[in-house]
Amino acid sequence: MSIRCLHPSGRVRRKPFWLWVITFWVLGGIVTAVFSDTITEISSGLAYYQVDGGFSFLICYALLYIANFFIHIQRLHDAGHSGWWMLFFFLFMMLFTVIIGLLPSEHQDNHYGPDTDANGRYLG
Repeated sequence: MSIRCLHPSGRVRRKPFWLWVITFWVLGGIVTAVFSDTITEISSGLAYYQVDGGFSFLICYALLYIANFFIHIQRLHDAGHSGWWMLFFFLFMMLFTVIIGLLPSEHQDNHYGPDTDANGRYLG
């Protein structure tokens, strides 16, 4: 017997797929909660978190991501599709991230908020 999420081969039906996905979401939340300090300023409505544990956090999330990737490949197999579609999706998301990261900012107020100097800062 092997743990299904440790290899990309095989098939997974809908119910076990969703059970795995929900498990990964819960584990991701737990990992984030363990490695993050939540900072909330209620008066200004600002909320953000800082991740501690750097390398350990990265390893935990990488393992969860890889296992989740394999489960998605198995679900594609069960639906009669190639697992290579996951690579296409991953590359599309990377390209989308680069494109929106390179879009120029609007240098005026818009309906999402004012143009402020704070928009250029990484934290706070």
